[in-house]
Amino acid sequence: MAVSNIVTHTITVYDVCTGDVVRSFGGRGDDPRRMKFPWKLCLAPNGNILVAEYGNNRVQEFTLAGNHVRFIGVGVINAAFHGIACNCDTIVVTKYSHPGHRQVLMFEYVSGALLRSFGDYGRAEGQLSCGIGGVRFTPDNRHIIIAEQYNNRLSLFTVEGAFVKCIGVGAGLNCPADVEFAPNSDIIVASRGDHRIVMFSADGSTVLRSFGDEGSGPGQFKYPTALAMQSGQLFVLDRDNTRVQVFC
Repeated sequence: MAVSNIVTHTITVYDVCTGDVVRSFGGRGDDPRRMKFPWKLCLAPNGNILVAEYGNNRVQEFTLAGNHVRFIGVGVINAAFHGIACNCDTIVVTKYSHPGHRQVLMFEYVSGALLRSFGDYGRAEGQLSCGIGGVRFTPDNRHIIIAEQYNNRLSLFTVEGAFVKCIGVGAGLNCPADVEFAPNSDIIVASRGDHRIVMFSADGSTVLRSFGDEGSGPGQFKYPTALAMQSGQLFVLDRDNTRVQVFC
């Protein structure tokens, strides 16, 4: 398991079984292996780590040992990279930016070439707020789903960039920071602003349950900001408690 730290500008790799630190690498800077505000990360198809650098406006790829592999997206656009996801063919990046900028970038995984950008700024359906959170490919890899922190909803697009629908409108989401899929394709959301996890049916039409409240005890959160599903377990980055919680 790998966790980014925007305060120390580092990536820390943990042993999932023991919770022990395996290694930490990085540090503030713009040279290879250095980072500025590494926000979210994901695993590449080859097992490497892809990091969205908020401060350097780029993606950096590392081996699990912390060795720099390459940069992606350098000079493409002057906007802060934020969320990131990858499948076998494509890297998708969301970003904080201003009106007039497209909010989603898609790169070819092998070459790193920019394929397309989409997502106009705004609050209407099909538009995206500047405060985009996490992004994921749907299990069938035909769509991407985006957590919109400032619009308090999820937005579903095809991988070609066509808007499909909004999810979670009126469901009480409060600054959703990340989104993930359960093994049965149910949708899991980190509702950061009210310190809870919300689960929707796979089609997004129904809230199935939610759990968590503000606090530092087991099962409580202080600003859950990132999610990952592995081997049927849900990993939640509990930001202001400076920990990761694991749920079965």
